[in-house]
Amino acid sequence: MPLRCLLIGPAEEGEQATGEDTYVRSLLQHPPAGVEYVHYSRLLAEGKGHRQRWVHALFSRLARYGYLRPAPWLETFRTDEEFDLIHLHGFDVRLEGKVGHSPVVLGTSSHGPTHCDDYLGWPRHRIVRYHRRLRRLFRLLGIYDACNNLRNCRRVLVWSEYARGLHLRAGTRRERVVVIPPGVEVPPRPFRQPGEKPVVLFVGRDFCRKGGDVLLEAWRKLPSGAARLVLIGGNGEALPEGVEHYPYVSAFALKHYFYPRAQIFVFPTLAEGYGMVVLEAMAYGLSVAASQVGAIPEIVADGESGFLVPPGDVEALAGRLEELISDSRLCREMGIAGRQRALALFSLERRNALLAEVYRGVVEGNPIVWCHRGA
Repeated sequence: MPLRCLLIGPAEEGEQATGEDTYVRSLLQHPPAGVEYVHYSRLLAEGKGHRQRWVHALFSRLARYGYLRPAPWLETFRTDEEFDLIHLHGFDVRLEGKVGHSPVVLGTSSHGPTHCDDYLGWPRHRIVRYHRRLRRLFRLLGIYDACNNLRNCRRVLVWSEYARGLHLRAGTRRERVVVIPPGVEVPPRPFRQPGEKPVVLFVGRDFCRKGGDVLLEAWRKLPSGAARLVLIGGNGEALPEGVEHYPYVSAFALKHYFYPRAQIFVFPTLAEGYGMVVLEAMAYGLSVAASQVGAIPEIVADGESGFLVPPGDVEALAGRLEELISDSRLCREMGIAGRQRALALFSLERRNALLAEVYRGVVEGNPIVWCHRGA
């Protein structure tokens, strides 16, 4: 019998989708051997599960009055369907019914307090106050959260050693935190027709935070006409002449058109928890020039599969781009090395093998240790 796992996490497609959505969709499309995922949205649609509306109403009111702003990414779910295991990813979740007593693993790409610092620019005292409020509410109401309330969670699954270090420094017990990269589908070696100029690709919906402005400043320092720049994201204002711009493209178009016709992927992000798009570009054989932030140094081997530069360093970025553009052999070799690295360390097969091992250990392991008062 397959292990039956209830999966609760975001799985949207479209312009507002994030790396968390991409990950959950990937689990549903490519589950580990011997695991049957049931996404909670299916049970909601079938009338076999329900949300706890009063919890959402409470948090909406707390956000409206400024007690919790921004409101956490909250989901609630009640069902009496039986599962061997519950996998929660991305959301803060409150469970009721029979699933409230099932073993749980929590998944997260990074770390909440660090997100408030890197993404929102909050000062330290505000971050501490906000998460103190979250911790108080989550423990009172029994809401799972990888940073503020692990409850009876057996494992916390993170995508990188960078994220693991953040959780350990926050006090989560070492044996609970497991690193399992999100995995990426590595296609057959893409065929690239030789073009007149190399194509440099940038993808970033949050254009400024992803370093779009830094890239444009660096691009103006490069020899005119040496390469073509394709930007995906942003509003397309004040672009240098000849830059190809798309406000948004689908994941299908990105994988079947944009990655295969590019040679270089540039990602000068100013703050990043993981960088799923970098991993995808490597899987398609692109050389990479990216910022040395978050978990990106774990994805890109500096000097082998690409170059890492300090965030915001326009001169360093321009220099590395010029090196990749002018040396086609180096660019090609780094692309090949990146693809091999994706196959060896970040494949879906490796992810699924690690996930299956964790799931089996949780289902067959020791009794749940309740820990409402801390991690």
